[in-house]
Amino acid sequence: MSRKKFFKNVKRKDIIIGLVVAIGVFFGVSYLYMLGSYHINFLQGTTINGIDVSGLTVEEAETKVREGEDHYILTLKFRNNKTETIYGKDFAFHCVNPYDIEKLLDEQNNRLWFMNTLFKQNNDYTIEAGFSEQQLKKQLNSMPALQKKNMEAPKDAFPVYKDGAFSIQPEVLGTTLQEKNVYNAVTEAVKKSQATLDMESVYDSPTVKADDKNLTEQIPNLNDLVATKVTYLLPNGKKKVLNGTMLVKWLKKDKNGRYRKDKSLWNEKIKNFVHTLAEEVDTTYEERTFITHAGTEITLPASPYYGWKIDEEKEAEQLEKDLKTKKAEKREPVYSKREAADISDNYGFGQDYCEVDLGAQHLWIYKKGKVVLETDVVSGKDDSEHKTPAGAFTAYDMQQNKILRGERKPNGQYEYETPTKYWIRLTERGVGLHDAPWRGSFGGSIWKRGGSHGCINLPAAAAAKIYELMSNGTPVIVYY
Repeated sequence: MSRKKFFKNVKRKDIIIGLVVAIGVFFGVSYLYMLGSYHINFLQGTTINGIDVSGLTVEEAETKVREGEDHYILTLKFRNNKTETIYGKDFAFHCVNPYDIEKLLDEQNNRLWFMNTLFKQNNDYTIEAGFSEQQLKKQLNSMPALQKKNMEAPKDAFPVYKDGAFSIQPEVLGTTLQEKNVYNAVTEAVKKSQATLDMESVYDSPTVKADDKNLTEQIPNLNDLVATKVTYLLPNGKKKVLNGTMLVKWLKKDKNGRYRKDKSLWNEKIKNFVHTLAEEVDTTYEERTFITHAGTEITLPASPYYGWKIDEEKEAEQLEKDLKTKKAEKREPVYSKREAADISDNYGFGQDYCEVDLGAQHLWIYKKGKVVLETDVVSGKDDSEHKTPAGAFTAYDMQQNKILRGERKPNGQYEYETPTKYWIRLTERGVGLHDAPWRGSFGGSIWKRGGSHGCINLPAAAAAKIYELMSNGTPVIVYY
């Protein structure tokens, strides 16, 4: 290497070293200068109670924070997008304490001023504020949101029946505030010089919410209970529907709006429903209109033996079964007695019936509205004990070769025993139609002195034909 070139390289290195040393000295001096500066000034990014005091001395920071005291505002955020504002000056708000500010400066690590500046780190400090508790309470108590008359109580979510099914009625949060907790929350916020405070945490809350497991699990079960629809096909083309709208009223509802099936109540509701249905449908024990063979309109006395009558016990059993199927059912009620026809068809007697005029001691059999047989008869003796009852009846318990017996005597024998070939019962007490071959004549006034024990006696030949023409359920109209 030439001498000239050597000295040239040495000179270049010296220059570089010199520059590095100069830069190092500059940064060193600057660092030491800033280190000394931040010994008496706050670091960049420093706040006290939300007020920026970056680069300020204790005295400057105190002045700036003190200025902020006069403008301190706390905004309270309530439900339904409502807000209330309280001003520090109205409750003697103050937070400046020179000793506290100086202590904060002493605690800051000024050796990290460079990193703090480079990475824009924040140092947020809070000096606990002081205030007048009495004046703060006065401010809070004057707010409309804290007036009990303006508070809406929370409501639990609960099942609701609508449009044929159960769903969940969501909870109502309400606006009832917990007075003690309100004051505690506001106090803490003021101490920290917060600018805003969300009041959500100090509201009363519903106990049961829409996503409550016990509640959501109820809905399918409740819908199962009211899923059945029973359409009753009633006499004279009428209908009655039992569906969820009614069934939901059979469930027990507690004070919180929750439904459940109470077995005892459910069974009672079934029983009451069937009884009410029977009161609407039953026509037994009612007077009835009838047009006699002579064309006269008469009123038959009330009788338990003819008409519509629901068997309430059996119907209740059937309804209970229906309600477990969760299906749509369409049927008649379970009847113990029925009418032969709609009320518009010969007042409910239809066109096939038996008519007995006890005054005339005569009987007619009708088929399709026309007389197909008639005969004289002998009815019960004209006295209080044996007189044949008038009214509307239904033929039942039809038998051949039946022995009719009177009441049993103390010695074990019967008052009478009468063999018959044809027997058609009308009442539970033993009144009916039967042949009486021992009689030589029928009709006239025989019945008044020589009548039966209450039955309607028939000539033997006529009895055989009547038995063929009638069947269980044939209406029998008897009148004087």
